[in-house]
Amino acid sequence: MSTRNITNYNILTNSAANETATAKIYVWEARNIGLTISTSNTAFNWTIRIKWSRTEFWQDITFTTTVSQTNKWSYIQISSNDTWANLNWTTWLVLTASSDEVENYAINIDWFNWITAEVSSYTTWDVNVDVSLYNNQ
Repeated sequence: MSTRNITNYNILTNSAANETATAKIYVWEARNIGLTISTSNTAFNWTIRIKWSRTEFWQDITFTTTVSQTNKWSYIQISSNDTWANLNWTTWLVLTASSDEVENYAINIDWFNWITAEVSSYTTWDVNVDVSLYNNQ
């Protein structure tokens, strides 16, 4: 019999400015990682990228500061669950809409420990970023 263990985390809640989330989500034990980006207002325009790190301990990574030899992180590729288009690490996910919006993505890279989100070019309304970790066993 197969089981599916799912754990959900919120990375950003009602983000209303250019920011990197302070949340660091530990993803090492998850086989699959799903990402949901949503907004709940009538109009918005913003960009987002996902950051990742292989750093072993959460104390050794600071996603809100510059990358260095002692602060090792980078941007990660995500794939749209709707179109299966890949957004590589250099591409910001740009979302513009005139109504509520929910976007779903998959993260398909092995062997990393931590992720977070960065919002930029924010113009209106709030955005939520949630991650779901799951294992099909």
